[in-house]
Amino acid sequence: MRNKFHGIIPAVLTPFNIKEELDIGSLLEIIDFLLSSKIHGMFILGSTGQGIVMGTRDRKQVAESIIEHTNNNIASIIHIGSNNIEDVIELGKHAIDIKSDAIACVTPHYYKYDEEAMFEYYKKISSILDIPIFLYNIPQYTGYDISIELMRKLSDLPNIIGIKDSNIDFSKQLRIIKEVGDNLILLTGTNEKIDSALINEIPGCVPSISNVFPKTCVKIHDNIQNKNIKEAKHLQEKMNSIMKYYNNTVVIATLFETLRIKGLKSGYVKKPLRNLNNKEINKLREILEKSELT
Repeated sequence: MRNKFHGIIPAVLTPFNIKEELDIGSLLEIIDFLLSSKIHGMFILGSTGQGIVMGTRDRKQVAESIIEHTNNNIASIIHIGSNNIEDVIELGKHAIDIKSDAIACVTPHYYKYDEEAMFEYYKKISSILDIPIFLYNIPQYTGYDISIELMRKLSDLPNIIGIKDSNIDFSKQLRIIKEVGDNLILLTGTNEKIDSALINEIPGCVPSISNVFPKTCVKIHDNIQNKNIKEAKHLQEKMNSIMKYYNNTVVIATLFETLRIKGLKSGYVKKPLRNLNNKEINKLREILEKSELT
């Protein structure tokens, strides 16, 4: 099981049309674009995938469309997180029905939860859903940071096999590998430290930027696997130079526009997120014209 979840695992975009309806045609075009770049897996309906602002019906349709289209030939992790645990269970059972390889569940947010409440939340999920489960930690969005001690306790629960950690504190991820890496598969949500993560034996990366520059991300991975660290770092530096721009934009909308500029049908965001205006699109074109990333 540990060997299944590794390498470059894009946090897959979910495109909507201008009327805010799911655009399955554009979604499958994005999937084919990623597959052609030899990615290693897919993280579906996470933060980049807009799962948090979608209803259960649309989330099921997206998950089902991707699993059917790929014929389960690539590792899939479907994010089912919600503040409503009944929705979590419903989406988890659906992921099992469509034979996803694993699910992920972000910590609930808005209220201030203590460790006992968080433990009981995941305990209930793991007791009901018989499928490999990834914890999902993104404290800059949720306001809750799973402690390493809680990770250790949760790793003893049935089916909990890993954690997707998008903590901006990279030193925390290095501690996770050192202290609970034997019990949990760590996937990092970093964009700027793909090379550092893989060099430090973090099994896999779930970068949002791999939606638009998947080949570059895979090249970083492959160079590290081949001990060509200098080239991997060179590619990472080139990507980080453009990430400085992406980090100061409406990120998901910018990813969609990047794909459109690259020739895909792409898609749009769902409100309350917003799409780019013409001035922002023109600036993005200028940035991409100078970029050598693929």
